[in-house]
Amino acid sequence: MESVSATNPSPGDALTPRTRERLAGAGAIAAGASWFAWALINSTTRGALESSPPGSAAAHVALALTLGWTLLLIPAVIYTHFALRPTSPGTLPIFTAAGVISPVLWALGAGVGFVPHLEVGYNALAAVWLLGTGAILCSRRRGLGILALVVGAFTALDAVFGLFEPMPFALYLLAAPKLPLAAVWSATLGVALVRRRL
Repeated sequence: MESVSATNPSPGDALTPRTRERLAGAGAIAAGASWFAWALINSTTRGALESSPPGSAAAHVALALTLGWTLLLIPAVIYTHFALRPTSPGTLPIFTAAGVISPVLWALGAGVGFVPHLEVGYNALAAVWLLGTGAILCSRRRGLGILALVVGAFTALDAVFGLFEPMPFALYLLAAPKLPLAAVWSATLGVALVRRRL
C-alpha cells in the first residue's frame, strides 16, 4: 500500500492539504500566544506560575500554557519541512527531527519538573532546527530566515550556558531574549503558513 504524505491526504479525507496547513499555522500562532499569556499572567501575579505548589490551580495553568507553547508548534515544524523540501539540502530531515523532538522534551520536562540535562537537550535540538531551517529560509523568505537564525543563536547560547551551571546571573541575561523572540518566531511562522508564504 502506498503511504500518504502530509500534503496528499487519502481519498475522502475531510481536511484538504491547504486546511491542514492553515491549522498548522494556527497552532504555531497559538503556541506563541501561549508563551505571551504565561509571561503576562506570571508578571501580573508576581511569579505565581513559577512558584506555585504542585496540584494548585496556578500550577495547572502553568503546565497547560507550557504544553501549549511547545506541542502546538509541532505541526508547523512538519509543514515547514514539506514546504522547504523541494529545494532543500539532504540535511533538512535532521533539522526537522530536531524541531519535533525538542518541544516533546520540553513538554516532558514541564510535566516532570526541572531537569537540567533535559533542558540542555531540548535547547540544543531547538537550536539545530532554528539555525538549519533559518539558513534554508533565507533564500526564500529572508526576513523569516534571519529571525530564525537570531532565535537559534540565542537558543544555542542558552544550551551552552546550561552545560556550565551554575553561572553568574549576569551571563544568563545574555540569553534572556530567547523566549520572547521564540514566541514571536512561532507566531510569525504561523502567519506565514496561514497565508501560504513560505
